[in-house]
Amino acid sequence: MAALSVVICDRSEKIIFARQFFNISRMDLEEYIIQFSRGVDSCKEITHFESDKVRYIFIPIDTFYLILITTKNSNIIEDTEILKLIYRLIQDLCYSINQESIIENAFEIMLGIDDIVSLGYRNSVNLGQIKQYLQMESAEEKEFKRKKEEQELAVQKALEEKGREFDRQRREKKFNSNAISSSSFVFKEENIEKESNDSNENKTLNLSKKKKEEEEEIDKVEEVEEEEKKIVKPKKKGKGGLKLSKKKNYN
Repeated sequence: MAALSVVICDRSEKIIFARQFFNISRMDLEEYIIQFSRGVDSCKEITHFESDKVRYIFIPIDTFYLILITTKNSNIIEDTEILKLIYRLIQDLCYSINQESIIENAFEIMLGIDDIVSLGYRNSVNLGQIKQYLQMESAEEKEFKRKKEEQELAVQKALEEKGREFDRQRREKKFNSNAISSSSFVFKEENIEKESNDSNENKTLNLSKKKKEEEEEIDKVEEVEEEEKKIVKPKKKGKGGLKLSKKKNYN
């Protein structure tokens, strides 16, 4: 066995960065850091010590510790070289070694550590090669990001186009609905006007008919009166019949 994990933590045992080379649970890693904090105070002149299970090789960095956790039977000289190369990598990537810069450059630090260590053993690389690999990976990352941005823009454009189509359909539906309502209103007005005209016509016809009937009635009355005027009435007879004329006396 060899290197197990690289950890950057502060003096209060808070883990800032960690990269495992084998399957280590978070609980086990935190337990390793607690044991490290208990044993580091006894190290005055050396930068490594062992616990019951693992070995710790570390470099103090201001308020942080850069720690390489290895198995107890690993090559300590090779492990020390690994840790020093990782430290130089962090110095190169971080303008200032603090929590913000470590978190900001965590992805590049992880990629550089993976170039240095594979399956717990050191690769035959130097800092210049690692920087070159990171630049190549950075170019690939930029290309990946560019394609991803293009895809996102295409999706956004499709969504905007779909939104405009939805708005257009909604406007057309609203326009057709208003048109139907307007035509219904006009049709209703036409029916009302037609009914009003029909009613007026009926009233006019009724008045004309009534007037005609009245005129006909008047004409009949006048005709009757005319007939009555044409009838001649006989003179009344005197009492006792016809009067005889008196005989003239010629004596």
